[in-house]
Amino acid sequence: MKRHIEISKALADQNRLRILKLLEGRELCVCQMLPVIGGPASGISRNLAILKEAGLLEAQKEGRWIRYRLNQDRTDPAGRQTLDLIAGWLNDDPRIIKDREELERVLKFPLEEICLRNGKKKKKKKVLFLCTSNSSRSQMAEALVNHDLGDRFEAYSAGMKPTTPHPAALRVLAEIGIDHSRARSKPMDEFDGQIFDHVITLCHDANDTCPVFFGGVKRAHIGFEDPAKASGTEQEVLSIFRRVRDEIRKTIEAYLLAPGDNDSPESEKIGPENHPE
Repeated sequence: MKRHIEISKALADQNRLRILKLLEGRELCVCQMLPVIGGPASGISRNLAILKEAGLLEAQKEGRWIRYRLNQDRTDPAGRQTLDLIAGWLNDDPRIIKDREELERVLKFPLEEICLRNGKKKKKKKVLFLCTSNSSRSQMAEALVNHDLGDRFEAYSAGMKPTTPHPAALRVLAEIGIDHSRARSKPMDEFDGQIFDHVITLCHDANDTCPVFFGGVKRAHIGFEDPAKASGTEQEVLSIFRRVRDEIRKTIEAYLLAPGDNDSPESEKIGPENHPE
């Protein structure tokens, strides 16, 4: 019983479960797991130590590196049973699938290069999306950038007259594996005094009244149709939300990732639509 309690405590963290799934059939160093699990490296090392203490992992030093693998000790039935059980868990979970895909990309590089890249990681750029009610377009933009480009950008959103996140916006985000259900609509003055690398307005009203305390950053207006004004059946409305979601994803991410084009603080206007919200 004591052994099972010890193992249960070690598994009471989603990142430890992610680590165990990454190590299925592999030996990995901390620097290979870091781009997948996320930092800091000390957090991964701490979780590895907990899993090792629980008898679920083994570690072997090879030169400069310490490689971790699942414990193959057959004399520990509780540990072996747990690992066998975990092997059948979560294989269809979107996070686990994404972790495995990211790990495959990481492992294409030599170990020395991976560690060097981790040591030279740049500070994330901060992006603020503004619209009138902070209910649909700006919420989707925030969620999409954090999901797709979270290794390079931190996205936030706000509105001049914030209401509540639109249920259809949350639904179409969930359809592509993004849980934004805890989001709330925020007033612009909540970010008063904060420094952003990019401030992007998504409707004319926000562009016309963007406060001066956001000056000195890269300003852009990228307009999109307001899906909250869509009418028709539920499926027709959702279809419009999906289209705007996909337009935001394509246009905003292309803008943020454009090489060298976004270093000037001058304002510009781009985007598929320029509808007031």
